[in-house]
Amino acid sequence: HDMVCYDKVENTCISDGHEYYVCNNGYGKHEYITLEATGHTEVIDEAIEPTCSSFGLTEGKHCEVCDEVLIKQEQILMKLHTFEDGSCVDCGCEYFTQDLEYEITEENDELIAIVVGIGDNVSMDIIIPDYYRGIPVTKIGNGALKNSKITSVRFLEESNVRKISDRAFSDCIILEEIILPDSLVEIETTAFQNCDSLESIIIPDSVTYLGSCVLQDCDNLKYVKLSNNLEIISSGLFEMCDSLQTVEIPSSVKEIEDSVFSWNYSLEYIIIPSSVEVVGNRVFDDCKLLTIYVDLEEEPYEWSLRWNEDNNPVYWKGEWHVDENGVPSPHTYVTDEAVA
Repeated sequence: HDMVCYDKVENTCISDGHEYYVCNNGYGKHEYITLEATGHTEVIDEAIEPTCSSFGLTEGKHCEVCDEVLIKQEQILMKLHTFEDGSCVDCGCEYFTQDLEYEITEENDELIAIVVGIGDNVSMDIIIPDYYRGIPVTKIGNGALKNSKITSVRFLEESNVRKISDRAFSDCIILEEIILPDSLVEIETTAFQNCDSLESIIIPDSVTYLGSCVLQDCDNLKYVKLSNNLEIISSGLFEMCDSLQTVEIPSSVKEIEDSVFSWNYSLEYIIIPSSVEVVGNRVFDDCKLLTIYVDLEEEPYEWSLRWNEDNNPVYWKGEWHVDENGVPSPHTYVTDEAVA
């Protein structure tokens, strides 16, 4: 017979092939030959040890013929740094507090690191890193550093922290300074409540949300700079801040919720910008020294009837001015008789 191959499918590592032959002389003879799968040709992908500046990999395997991954190499987190004299002896990075307690989890299909506790840290000055073992630090977790004996907190310049969670620094009664990063977007409820030694804080313009009572009962707080992208001042934000003398409300603010400035015994004046559409209940309760200046000609209908429950002096647009230092005061009118 004159057998001719009419059909051929090559075999691979994982699937059979075949050859189909037919007699070319017209005798009807045909033959089907199976070509069995060859199986993978395994090659070992060697493990790579991590360093403090690069991830490692576990050992893996792949097929030399088809490149299929047989055992996937898994990423190994970077090693901890070895700090001496303010920098790492291996990679030279700036010192940060790496002996805090961190949790690594997944969010939106990416790994993130969260500060969840004081850990083995014994320093009173905390530096929050941008990365922990190669994973971006994006949050300070719920109650993470609550009631800690720390005096200062700052973040590395390239910080990735976007959220400070509920009670993160509450009851840190000897905390004197915190410098917040420009990466920060939200600060949740009571994050700095009862930080009695804190005298000032600047909320960067990257922040668009402040939860209720974030700075409640900070007895020595005197100066606050709010974000220029804040639209709502949440309830109780400065409640019982005995030493607070004034706060500049940004023109981005549209709503002031309940009891924001209640029991601010040292608050002398406040300017409410024309952007404020809604004011809640008892915003200025027991603010005994307070005079209120409003950049509106009259009280909007949407303001609560109890917004100024204690009837502090209020001056509306056209009734007051500010001096060269930005301090407001009522107009002083001179009568014709006095002029004469």
